[in-house]
Amino acid sequence: MRILFINQHSGSATVPLASAALASELESQFGNAVQCAILEPPPGFDVTGLARDITALKPDIIALTLYVWSRNNLLNLASELRSKPENKNLICIAGGPE
Repeated sequence: MRILFINQHSGSATVPLASAALASELESQFGNAVQCAILEPPPGFDVTGLARDITALKPDIIALTLYVWSRNNLLNLASELRSKPENKNLICIAGGPE
């Protein structure tokens, strides 16, 4: 199973600790059955282009970390991904402080 964690930060130097901790625990518990990656798109990313890039990665699950500054962009990204027929089985999970 491929899990892609997506964190859009405000442009400051931050580290996605929650996503990194979750990815580490999943890989520890399930070994080679899961492959986790973390994607950090920059502020103002192109939703359509990023959706195309993510689709090419063929994740089974995307996990979005929502903050006040990223909520709209990441929910738009999830909608764009889910609108594509090749992503009909994609599971989208959203959470975080927002």
